[in-house]
Amino acid sequence: MRAGLNYNVFKEYLKWMLERGLIDRIKDDEGEEKIELTDKGIEAYSRFVVWVKEMMQGLPL
Repeated sequence: MRAGLNYNVFKEYLKWMLERGLIDRIKDDEGEEKIELTDKGIEAYSRFVVWVKEMMQGLPL
């Protein structure tokens, strides 16, 4: 909800990221399912942040 997505769109994004190996489903110590970034996901996120910073350079915030 904080991202402004409805639940069905959010599920599609999760599915897309899972299919590309950017995230993985894991179980925590209590057996609850969690989502975590994979190494590939961390690398993609890092590259995305660099790209955004480059594109936003010089723009008033």
